[in-house]
Amino acid sequence: MTTYTHHAKRPAFFPPESLPWLAEIQPHWPAIREEARRALAALEEQLGDETGGPSWILPLVPEPEDEHVFKPEVLSRARELSPVTVGLMAKAPAVAAYAFAKLAAGTHIPEHDHWNPYFTAMLCLQDGGGSHLIVNGERRDFKTGAIVLFDYTLPHEVRNTGHEDRLVLLMLVPRSARVA
Repeated sequence: MTTYTHHAKRPAFFPPESLPWLAEIQPHWPAIREEARRALAALEEQLGDETGGPSWILPLVPEPEDEHVFKPEVLSRARELSPVTVGLMAKAPAVAAYAFAKLAAGTHIPEHDHWNPYFTAMLCLQDGGGSHLIVNGERRDFKTGAIVLFDYTLPHEVRNTGHEDRLVLLMLVPRSARVA
């Protein structure tokens, strides 16, 4: 396991109100959840090779460096199955990428970080009955319908100790877009 130095001077989490447009997306979480479930069920078999492990990422708009990882027809079909989500995200300013992310019950994504200068907003669509995120040593529990906003460049890990899959809408936002 890799050991990371914690970045004490940089905050790990931010209030969702820091990005006011999130308030327009959040109330639609039940419709987004249904689209995520439908799209993942339809395409999960095709995602196994790309994402592997106990978690699945289904990009609707992938990060530029991940565009080659997913077949164009899978991305196109995911967007087709998610008209509410795609419509809402089209109105969201400065979103670099967004995806549905599923973490199986009883599993863990080990601590890691990213070089891309993003904030990640996660709209929890299904908390799994006990899942949480740890960023730079700070923990936040996922709650269905709630948003967690964190610094994507800091070491982070996710655990689902619940009895159901955890499901979120992941939104990557350039750091320059953050409103204080």
